[in-house]
Amino acid sequence: MTNIQFVAIAGTALILATGGASAAPYEFAGFYAGGHVGYINAHAEVDSDATSDGGLMGGLQAGYNFIDGGLMYGLETDISLTGADPDGGCDYVGGSCDFDMGPMATLRGRVGFAADDFLLYVTGGIAAGRYDMTSYDGQGVQVDDLETFGKFGWTAGAGVEYLLGDMMSVKLEYRYMQFREADFQSFRAGQTEIDMHFHTIMAGVNWHF
Repeated sequence: MTNIQFVAIAGTALILATGGASAAPYEFAGFYAGGHVGYINAHAEVDSDATSDGGLMGGLQAGYNFIDGGLMYGLETDISLTGADPDGGCDYVGGSCDFDMGPMATLRGRVGFAADDFLLYVTGGIAAGRYDMTSYDGQGVQVDDLETFGKFGWTAGAGVEYLLGDMMSVKLEYRYMQFREADFQSFRAGQTEIDMHFHTIMAGVNWHF
């Protein structure tokens, strides 16, 4: 199943769920802030070669929800640090490419439906991040200087949130994220393209004000 298919199925389920749901809990409305932890899989493609790595991630989020009947719509932003640094073979140098991931942030819209204490939603928007890359030849000698890339991209996903009283909720969310390709001028291979994309699954807690 592709990422687009996943989001489409989640969106269809969201629409179908609106048929028999009860009135939305207005505790979801308004400003909220909290934190999240989870797992990220980072995938790097350098020309024809690819490498990936998984690791923990964590960060903070904040947003604002509007409730209209059972419909929820709002805006959320977050920032995360990750422990996924994809290092592996790179054909263009005949050796390896090492990546170090920096902070990543998103600004997303959220649309969902609230019933009883549950909120089912889809989310999507812009993403930004930073990563460093260093390449080495087959003998472990550095080929290119350390390069730092700051890139924008897009993200989309779906999640569920559950109220634990009037002021606290917990959530589980999946998201896909992709940065724009980076053009890199290698000392050895000339023009090189780098593509970065990510799968994340995270659990979080929000406090509602």
